[in-house]
Amino acid sequence: MSTDDTVQTPGEHTPVAGEAASEPGESSSRSRFSRRTFVGASIAVGGATAVATHFGAVAAGSRPVVRALAGTNQSLANETSVEEKVFNDVCAVNCWQTCYLKAHVRNGRLTKTAMNPFPETRYNRICLRGLSHAQWVYNPARLKFPMKRVGPRGSGRWKRVTWDEALDTIATSMASIRDRYGSKAFAFWPLSGNYGTVAAYGPSLLANVFQATTITGGIDMAIPLGTGQVGLPSVFMGGNESLDLSNADLAVMWGCNLTESMVQEWHFVADAKDRGATLVVIDPNFSITASKADKWIPLRPGSDAAFGLSVLNVLLSEKLYDEAFVISATTLPFLVRDDDGMFLRAGDGKTILAFDPSTSSAQPAGNVPHPALTGSYSVNGVAARPAFTLLAERVAAWTPEYAQQFTQVPPADVRWFARIYAGTKRSYI
Repeated sequence: MSTDDTVQTPGEHTPVAGEAASEPGESSSRSRFSRRTFVGASIAVGGATAVATHFGAVAAGSRPVVRALAGTNQSLANETSVEEKVFNDVCAVNCWQTCYLKAHVRNGRLTKTAMNPFPETRYNRICLRGLSHAQWVYNPARLKFPMKRVGPRGSGRWKRVTWDEALDTIATSMASIRDRYGSKAFAFWPLSGNYGTVAAYGPSLLANVFQATTITGGIDMAIPLGTGQVGLPSVFMGGNESLDLSNADLAVMWGCNLTESMVQEWHFVADAKDRGATLVVIDPNFSITASKADKWIPLRPGSDAAFGLSVLNVLLSEKLYDEAFVISATTLPFLVRDDDGMFLRAGDGKTILAFDPSTSSAQPAGNVPHPALTGSYSVNGVAARPAFTLLAERVAAWTPEYAQQFTQVPPADVRWFARIYAGTKRSYI
């Protein structure tokens, strides 16, 4: 980093929030959200801010490891007399794995990182990201201090400022936006880096205090929103551990380029393929993972939901589903009221009902061994249908032929995937 006040860094940078000065004549009420208030509101994110700065932006270019480790006068890598200490550490990049590392330190400087063995030896892997931490730490472009843009956007001209000035600038800008347009006009985009652990939770707390808007990545976040509202765990980082991929007979990589994004996990898929497993990749891009697939399905970007509905259409129309599982482990047998779309409940207002064909009556769902999945019924004057019926009606129009206009996936490929997925017991998505 340059010793001059103004530094030149490659590429375009996002400006610090609140960089623009207040307009003349604006009310002093904006200062109510002062630096002290800002610090108080974000006290819970102080540690996160420090860590985020620690793992700050790295220039696109890279330097040889020896240069990155070099001291002021000579390279520690060439010294043989210094004592080396090895510490246990974990990799902290955004690949969901946090691999176990050994950190080698000489004369107080990190010189290299290496693989640390796991108790489960099949996890003993490390990738180039894990081996490059020394370059991250000592990269000359690593951010260590608050920087404020002093040139036109995209010029790459920045000036080092104090933490007080940075916090005052941000707090003043936030207050200005709130006073002009309301607090909802200020938005946080928190999900990034190390799966958002550092950059998500802290800013989200500050957004809550400020009553701001939060933005998250993705085309449609209805799945995690819906699962959260009904008390289920998030779809993120859920399911079996990665090692179980090696047991799959069908591995489906849906929008997942494992060979690049989670290099250390790929060998589990390779183990499954060696056993004869089929690998299907659903991705608009012909990724490296797609190049290893038995079947690549290149759907149109953003059409995943349409593709899923067309697959579901095939599963239901061809009766490829496991009816025993549907009855015992899903809500599809539950009766749904026609009038308000809510589950039909008994007089206690709690017990959900299913229709029992053997008695031609609605009974508590858990007491009906073979509930009706289709049909329309009247229960004490209330019209209701099983949720399965509603689902079948919802996807009836989404034939592979109809969905093709959105997905650009040939109907034959949809039917092939639905059939192999339904017919393979040990499938992994």
